[in-house]
Order: sequence, then structure tokens, then C-alpha cells
Amino acid sequence: MIYIDHTEAKANTRLHQTVLDQATILPGLEMVTGADILVTFSEAPEDITTLDRSMCNLPDASPIEIAQARSLPLPTVLQAMKFKLACDNGALIQRKTGRDILSTITGSNGARILEKMQRWCNECWLVATNCYIGRKKDGTLTINRQQTNYTWPQLQGTLTNWQRRGGYTVFLPGDKDLLGWCNGLLEKIESGDKVIELRRQQNIIRLNKQEWRLMLLQIPGWGLVKATALADVSHTFAAALKNLSSPEWLEPDCARRPKKIHVGDVQKARDFFGLTDDHLQVTTQYVLSEKETEQ
Repeated sequence: MIYIDHTEAKANTRLHQTVLDQATILPGLEMVTGADILVTFSEAPEDITTLDRSMCNLPDASPIEIAQARSLPLPTVLQAMKFKLACDNGALIQRKTGRDILSTITGSNGARILEKMQRWCNECWLVATNCYIGRKKDGTLTINRQQTNYTWPQLQGTLTNWQRRGGYTVFLPGDKDLLGWCNGLLEKIESGDKVIELRRQQNIIRLNKQEWRLMLLQIPGWGLVKATALADVSHTFAAALKNLSSPEWLEPDCARRPKKIHVGDVQKARDFFGLTDDHLQVTTQYVLSEKETEQ
């Protein structure tokens, strides 16, 4: 299935009619993910405008438990879980036609869009269509024979950075070639043909938000409510450990400690992680770092 943001179906859209004929409109797609298109073999919700960045990494728990812990309406939680499954079983696409590719060069626009897409999906594409690049003697770029104020190193640097950050890029000859490419990509995903990423081995453990929240659930006597409360005020695993090792958190009237976490809970967490006052004890041979999807 192909889903497109509702803005792509406007009268002045540059999306080819063949894509429009096959696609389903998904309001909120670009607002929530930064992508124009989602290809997936799972059904997506009819509308995702109520979702926000905090819902891309929900704990491994029942929808009712999550709704109670996050104080969210149950339909919203079910909607987020359904959309995340669709992203896990597909790919998000940021489409650029012609000179639109230049918008990725401006400031940190390209990096910001990719980061937003990667919160929801592992396979994120920048697809340029009908984009013929030339270079004049002074080094400036031309797009479809039209003069620009950018140079080739600027564009190439943007594309290189997109790929180094884990995204993928492809240039298609024309707008009409997008449908065939999307269907081909969907066939590969549905067949189980996974992208294998080979990189130099590093002694680094990378935890995404869902993984380190699940680690908090392993603390004896804790549960989803306490783990979520700590994660919500900490934002990163390192910050969570720093909070737990703060002497202030052992004070009965500590205002910074979430009300759902008591002094006894803090001590149990300290014992579990091997923490002392203002001290983070490293007990493994690895350097622990984080790959944050949410600030």
C-alpha cells in the first residue's frame, strides 16, 4: 500500500497522477514524520494528526497499561501502535521534484527531516525526480538548465550527510517513474529482503528510547508506571542514572523526584544499577552511548 500526505493531493501537486490514483491519503503524515509518502504492507490508521513525537517509542506493554501510564486516550494509543507497525513494515519517503532538492541544503533542513523520519521508521529515503544537475564554469549548479546560487559540493555534502546518518537516496528520471520504484521497493520489503548495513565494528552499545525504558522495567519492585515516570523526566538513559544517583532523590520531600517514585524505589534502582551518590559506576567493558530519537 502507498500512503501520501493530504497536502500531496492538492490541485497544484507535482506528484504524478499514476501515484495519486493508487495512493491512499493519510492526513498528518508529513506533520508527524516529515515524510511525504509511506509504502508498507501493513494497514495504517485513517488519520494520524493526533500523534506526536512521544508516541514513536511506546513501552512493551498492553494498550490499556500504556494509556493509563501516559494519561492518553486508549484510541490514540491504538492509533500510534498501528501506525508504528505500518512504519516497521515499510519505508518513509521524502520526495523532491526538480529544484525542490535545493531545500535540503538550506541550514540543517535535511538533517532535521531525516531525524524526524527515523523516529518512526528504520528505512528512510530521499527520492529526487525530474532533477537534472549541471555545473557552470564558476562552479554553481544548474537544475534542469536553470541557474542556482548553490555549488556542487554543497549539494553533494547534503546527500553524503543524509546517507552517513542512515538514510538512503535515489534519483529517478521523471515524476512518472516514482510509482514503479515505490512498488518495487514494497515488493522487496514484503518479501523479507532486508537492508544489510555493513559498518566497522565498534565497542559501543547503542540504546534507543524503547530499549532503555524496558531496562528500567527490570528494576525489582518497579513497573511500567514508575519506569515511565522516570523516563519522562530524564529523556535519556544517562540522565535517568544521574537522577537516581542524586542524593536529593533520597530525601522524602524531594520536589524533583516524580511523586510516583518513592525513596525506597530509588534505593532499589541504585542497588540494581550499582549506583552511589553522584556516581555512575561502569561495570562493563563497553562504552555506553545512546542513539536518541526524542529530545
